[in-house]
Amino acid sequence: MSYKFTTGSVRRGDVFYEDDRDGEPTYIDFGQDTITLRPSGSQILFADADAVGIGTIAPISKLDVAGKIAITAEVATPAQPADGEGYIYSKSDGKLYWRSYDLSETDLTATGGGGGSPAGSDSQIQYNNGGAFGGASGLVYDDSNARVGIGITAPDSTLHVHSDSINSGIITISQADNSGDASQLDLSKARGSGASPATVQDGDFIGQVRMVGYDGDSYDNFADIYVQAAGTISTTSHPSKLVIRTTQASATSPTTAVTIDENQDMTVAGAVLGKMRHMTHHRYNDGSGKLKEYIPWAGTSEQPSPSYITMGVAPYNGRLVKVLVRSSKANPTMGNTTVGMHIGTDGVTTFNDIAEETVTVNMVSANTTGTFNFTNANHFAAGDTIAVSIDPTEAHGNVNVTCVWEYNIT
Repeated sequence: MSYKFTTGSVRRGDVFYEDDRDGEPTYIDFGQDTITLRPSGSQILFADADAVGIGTIAPISKLDVAGKIAITAEVATPAQPADGEGYIYSKSDGKLYWRSYDLSETDLTATGGGGGSPAGSDSQIQYNNGGAFGGASGLVYDDSNARVGIGITAPDSTLHVHSDSINSGIITISQADNSGDASQLDLSKARGSGASPATVQDGDFIGQVRMVGYDGDSYDNFADIYVQAAGTISTTSHPSKLVIRTTQASATSPTTAVTIDENQDMTVAGAVLGKMRHMTHHRYNDGSGKLKEYIPWAGTSEQPSPSYITMGVAPYNGRLVKVLVRSSKANPTMGNTTVGMHIGTDGVTTFNDIAEETVTVNMVSANTTGTFNFTNANHFAAGDTIAVSIDPTEAHGNVNVTCVWEYNIT
């Protein structure tokens, strides 16, 4: 065994310690700006003015360890660190803990099993490379299937959002800026690959939104909306059609309900229901009468009192939207004129002479249309008799009337 101290052999200020026992020399090298330990010529510690490297001579941070770190000492929970400080320690339970001046003890090794890393079983972020999960999981990465789960530990697709409580399984896309742009959801399709896309072909599905429900045995498609290429695709032509499918009663698979094709023509499989507006046209003459008259539904015979001649039958629930009145009367004109909406219920011979709603307009000019707009949300029910009265200040004259009705077809 020999010890040899050498100075100045490499550069000024260097100090070497050599222990050649068993033929395995060890060096301690105190350079001018570095401290180096290297057994058998392989450097294990390098320290310069800015960084320390273990297993590397090119540290990229204040402490850079090229290899594994083991903590073997066991301690009880230490005292609270000083302000701004913290430390990592192990305990007899075999776990690694972190404690800082403003946090309680945190178990760093509780990844829920599986050798993953960044969080514990109670953390909202977990990583799984084949092990089991524990606790709540806000965000999970399933490494074995390259899937991300939000609220679920075993995602079924590339991104799976799940909730076991109401109003939580929601995806929100928001945008706030000083522009006319909007937040959006893009569904894109190409042939080929992401790195080298190829043109979609006639019949390819461009995008699809499915509504899937559990029927007691499995999750099945109840309804969907999709867009499909509908012709040869080129840089100057993108023909496409949009299809809405629903599942009928006593069926288990959706079928086409509505199609908007590449010509923007719409085809509906069932009946079109909703609010429908319908117009009726009437005419009568009362050159000298100034009293209320009920307009005829056929012919020209106005009536001064409710009559079968001046009523129709409502096919659906609905209302009178507006009445347009035009009179030839001049010098004087009709003047302030009141139009009324009247109904009668089933089992009644005619309608009520008291109006459901009235509107008054000053008809100041002859041969000029006056518009009477009604505001009630509903006037009559299906099967009711419906009628319209006109009550001018002066004589009626030759009168043309158009009524606009709105029916709720359901």
